[in-house]
Amino acid sequence: MALTVISQQTFTASPTTLSFSYIVGLAVPPAQTFQLSSSGGTAPFSATTPSSVSWLQASPASGSTPATLSVSVNPQGLAAGNYTAIVTINSPYSPAVAAGSVTVNLAVTQITVKPGNITNAASYTAGVVAPGENIVIWGTSIGPATLTYGALTASGGALSTIAGNTRVLFDGVSSAGGVRARHPDQRDGAVRGGRPAHHQHRRGVSGVQSTPLIYSVQAAVPGIYTQNQQGFGPGAILNQNGVTVNGLGTSAAKGSVVSVYMTGEGQTSPGARPRHRADQRLGALETNRC
Repeated sequence: MALTVISQQTFTASPTTLSFSYIVGLAVPPAQTFQLSSSGGTAPFSATTPSSVSWLQASPASGSTPATLSVSVNPQGLAAGNYTAIVTINSPYSPAVAAGSVTVNLAVTQITVKPGNITNAASYTAGVVAPGENIVIWGTSIGPATLTYGALTASGGALSTIAGNTRVLFDGVSSAGGVRARHPDQRDGAVRGGRPAHHQHRRGVSGVQSTPLIYSVQAAVPGIYTQNQQGFGPGAILNQNGVTVNGLGTSAAKGSVVSVYMTGEGQTSPGARPRHRADQRLGALETNRC
């Protein structure tokens, strides 16, 4: 027979509370850790979660202090709401070693995508859209909380159709640029001018999406980018040297060529994809203030 004598001990967890947030359809939050120690030095432990709570896991399930334990959540299938459960730390030497615990909070949120007004990205004029136009979409939960820029695709140098887990659809065709979107032109398979287009947002891997909005598509809805990036005042126009900004005191010479940065001029011939990419870079400054 063996007799083990230990001093009175207490488990201590740090931190004692862990909080997770999950948006339905997006990535599961990463695991978090806590440190476990015992007042008398080393002590064996077991970590358990309630049998009725399927969304919570703790590992390792057993070991000796001091130890680092990982806590993860699997919120798939949970309805929107707030959930709480306890990770309990016990010892085979209980009650000589008092139990410890860590409280785990999980907030599950369901996105409700509510697009509002759609405006020309240069002039901020609302009402209609044109093929190839850069637009700004206003609304609630239509994009990530922090500013996210679009990226070029691996082939062809075109803008990706997804930015910040968000994409915009026009009659089922994905636009480039995410929330600050570019209406597809006719080569993208978009609708021709003169008939309505169904605009729809889609967010996240689960396809959470808005109800469609119907907008009239016109052949052209031109808008000139402005120097103050607010849709009014002097235009974003360069003189013939490609460096000097046109304005008071820097007017263009008679007969010279100026570069006018604009969008919404409709389908051009030949096509104007390179110019649209330049517009996206210029327009990113506007997105930063929206």
